Amino acid sequence: MIPEDRKREGLILEHSVRENVGLASLKEVSTMGFVRVGEERRLSSEAVRVFGIRPQDTERAAWTLSGGNQQKVVLGKWPSMWAPSTRFTS
Repeated sequence: MIPEDRKREGLILEHSVRENVGLASLKEVSTMGFVRVGEERRLSSEAVRVFGIRPQDTERAAWTLSGGNQQKVVLGKWPSMWAPSTRFTS
């Protein structure tokens, strides 16, 4: 589920944190083939909160984040990883 090479396989670096988090949950954030951006924002904001992604701007491109925060975005794509025991610090 979590790729070893996050930059090549885990993220689309040119896309925002919001878009990256939403990609793994398209079924939950889309209706009839259209992405519900509000739901994508809610999900990505929750991932930012749970994993402590910095900066907190979900519209920021993934390539602008540090390696550790990119890793957190990869984890944030999978809500099953959001258990309280799954916490990381920069």
